[in-house]
Amino acid sequence: MFTIALAFQTTESYGGVTGKIRGVVKDATTGEPLPGANVVVVGTSFGAAAAEDGKFIILYLPPGTYELRTSMIGYRTAISQNVKVEADRSTHIDFIMEEAVLEGEEIVVVAPIELVKLDVSASETRVTQEDMANAPFANRVEDAIGFQSGIQGNLIEGEMQIRAGDATEAAILVDGYSMVDPNFNRSIVTIAPSSVEEITVIRGGYNAEYGKARSGIVNIVTSTPSQDFHVDLDYQLNPARQRHAGSSRYSENNFWRQELYGSESSMEPNYVVRVEGITPDTIRWEGWNAYAERLLTDANPDNDLTAEEARELWNWRHRPITYDDVTGHNIALTLSDGYKFTDDWRMSVMSTLSWEKQPFAYPQPIDAYQSKTILYKVINDFGHKHKLTLLGTHNLTNTVTRNYSTSNWDVYDEISYGGGDSEMFYPGRKPLNDRTASLIGLKYQYLASDTRILEADMNYFRSNWEIRHSAAASEADGRYFHGRLYLDPQSGWIPKHIWSDEQQDWVLNPLARTDDVTNYNMFGGGVTWDDSYGRRFNLKLSMTDQFHPAHELKAGMEITANKIVENRKHWHDDSPEKEYITTAHTEPLVFAAYVQDKVEFSGMVANFGLRLDRYDPNGEFSPMGVIDYATLGLAFD
Repeated sequence: MFTIALAFQTTESYGGVTGKIRGVVKDATTGEPLPGANVVVVGTSFGAAAAEDGKFIILYLPPGTYELRTSMIGYRTAISQNVKVEADRSTHIDFIMEEAVLEGEEIVVVAPIELVKLDVSASETRVTQEDMANAPFANRVEDAIGFQSGIQGNLIEGEMQIRAGDATEAAILVDGYSMVDPNFNRSIVTIAPSSVEEITVIRGGYNAEYGKARSGIVNIVTSTPSQDFHVDLDYQLNPARQRHAGSSRYSENNFWRQELYGSESSMEPNYVVRVEGITPDTIRWEGWNAYAERLLTDANPDNDLTAEEARELWNWRHRPITYDDVTGHNIALTLSDGYKFTDDWRMSVMSTLSWEKQPFAYPQPIDAYQSKTILYKVINDFGHKHKLTLLGTHNLTNTVTRNYSTSNWDVYDEISYGGGDSEMFYPGRKPLNDRTASLIGLKYQYLASDTRILEADMNYFRSNWEIRHSAAASEADGRYFHGRLYLDPQSGWIPKHIWSDEQQDWVLNPLARTDDVTNYNMFGGGVTWDDSYGRRFNLKLSMTDQFHPAHELKAGMEITANKIVENRKHWHDDSPEKEYITTAHTEPLVFAAYVQDKVEFSGMVANFGLRLDRYDPNGEFSPMGVIDYATLGLAFD
């Protein structure tokens, strides 16, 4: 005989998100099982009755720490505290009950700490909300994940690697929903730690229900809204400071050219000896007097400068940029509450608003990475058999590209958290990179029997990218030298080419001026434009049945419809004549079905499963723009 008494609580309950508690109830004197003993999870509607062999199972519990209470007529009530439940795992708790001498007697024990997890069939690591709160530097979910062994790369930038696998080989899930951008197959995760109950990192041997994962899975389970009003505010201040080791990049030790070209002695011939490695390098300078005389006596009147003007111009264009005065902020506000409309209808709501501003280590077109996110979770419990859960998260990220976006073959530019490459005196070379991402999921759950749950789940994911140059340098910020306007390279983007209405073509920008002394181009760059976007609609149907104490059967299917639109343009070498265009509009379809059996014995667990995936491109990839000069005029279709 196998009996489970189960009632619903307002919480998520599907594979990868919930766990279970199992154990046995015995008589302390005889060691005999006590069938019919009631085991309940205090503060919830979950519970079970012990079977004839004294065994019980409580299914579909969300991750967290609970208190169990076991009672039976004629016996003292037994209480087990600090019982930890983890997603996709079974927690074993046994009760030894003593006969009661006085009515109402209780025995309280603390659940033992599990030193070795015997019921795990894969290499995995779990991070709880308590772990994140105790970690001194884990102010983001990405930090908590990155601290785990075998994890490399920056999840914020979409480059997380598990066991040295490629970033496209990892599946990132939030409450079972994929957070992988369909366009570039990179993860987008921006969730505040206060919204997370547990994170599981699985490095291999995962169940058949998980698809599109080769190197590993990161499964993030959000917190369950509380039944009473709850407020959580987390604020971290990142004071203004220099955010890299060593001295300022504009110090004499790092910028030795200042002494050679910008000092009082620079008017006359001078030199410096640079020792990098074994061989010294002597760098000579003719002096501003000789430089100005050469300009004033050549045949070009448009480059004339006096010695004083030339040195002042050089010093102005190479003045240090202050980059240690930006303050960082990381704030997350979580509100949670519960409502009871009728005896059979309860609703709990959680919402988290978060904002992060992370100053860049070196000067960029903007001074910091910024991310704004709203997450909300609404759970409707209709009686003990029906439940409807809504989860949504929306994010806006403003930053720069990690690199300069100079390759004509790139179709993807990573967002940058720390700033990445940086020009010393012309930050406008780096493009801006803005991204929006949204996920909305709706799940319906039906408790068909004490052991069986049916689920229908649909979710929609969208992402939009916008890569462009920064704001153009203003003439009002420039200065005149010898009657000519020089734009300030620190005030914005200076294009190499501008459009001529008269010639109806792109022409060289007369205000794009090179530093003749160092041959440094204080203009150009930022000539990548990308407004690609992705959409994904996913429908899942599944059934989970604990049909035997040792067997949990799960079967399901899912259909995914994608829309992938690429619209990217790049000028190679800053030249409009070397325009490279990537366009694509595809709507692939994916179908998957699986069946799996989780077999649990004492001290051992095994997962057996079978999965079918079918991919339909549903169209052809659009041809890319081909650069004639790169193929000697031979364009390939």
